[in-house]
Amino acid sequence: MAGQDTTFPGFQTRQDGGSDYGSIEAVGRRLLAMMGADTPVRVVAVNGTGLNPVGFVDVQPLVHMQDALGQAMPHGVIRNVPYVRMQGGTSAVICDPCVGDIGAIIICGRDISAAKASRAPAAPGSFRIHDMADAIYVAPILNAAPSEYVWLTGNGIRLKTAGTFEVDAASMKVSCDITSSGTITGQADVVAAGISGKSHTHPVSAAPGKTGTPE
Repeated sequence: MAGQDTTFPGFQTRQDGGSDYGSIEAVGRRLLAMMGADTPVRVVAVNGTGLNPVGFVDVQPLVHMQDALGQAMPHGVIRNVPYVRMQGGTSAVICDPCVGDIGAIIICGRDISAAKASRAPAAPGSFRIHDMADAIYVAPILNAAPSEYVWLTGNGIRLKTAGTFEVDAASMKVSCDITSSGTITGQADVVAAGISGKSHTHPVSAAPGKTGTPE
């Protein structure tokens, strides 16, 4: 009819009310929309970083919800979300999330709160399913160019940091030539071909004259 509003806000279309199938399809779309889905998020808080057990982040979904009229409504913050660290046993590569990072979460099918608390197998904490409260932060995406990095270029490995590159190990073996544009300092000693740079001696055959090679 002229002047009549023919829009159908929400998950129904104008045709949905014309058949049982259309009505059931509309209900199905609404139920699917209520399920938490994997989505991009921004990190707003980080807990448990560094040499600690893998921690948690608080994240804000980037894709807003919409009401029945299509108006955008921001999601609330999802708190206490476990994040992924590359780790096997007690060996790990530590690169913790930072506030402002953009990443992705996956939504678990059941309530994982009890397993998160115990870090062990546990029954679901409730009967909720596919809920954003049961998210895991899995991967950074859409972030800016890094200024500190380990870069596998295909022709070599490049490491850049504005701080100190520190190796804490029982020993270190390098099977290549080393070129340095700075000073190399040995706090205890520097040994070359079995000769100590700290305590070697030079034989003297006559004075004045040149000393022999170091021993």
